[in-house]
Amino acid sequence: MKRRTVKLPDDLDARAREEAVRRGMSLSRWLREAVASQVRTLDLRTHQTDSGSPSVDAGRPR
Repeated sequence: MKRRTVKLPDDLDARAREEAVRRGMSLSRWLREAVASQVRTLDLRTHQTDSGSPSVDAGRPR
């Protein structure tokens, strides 16, 4: 696993910490899951077919 430094505005940091506590997880885990969720959403949007439905490989890791 790679370590990254991310700068967050104070209000976003506080909100993320609150949400992590509410869910009973570390801030690092919460941030990983939040980023992963966004990446999956982008992947689905990027891999949509002309018919508007996701392609077969949209959910596969690269």
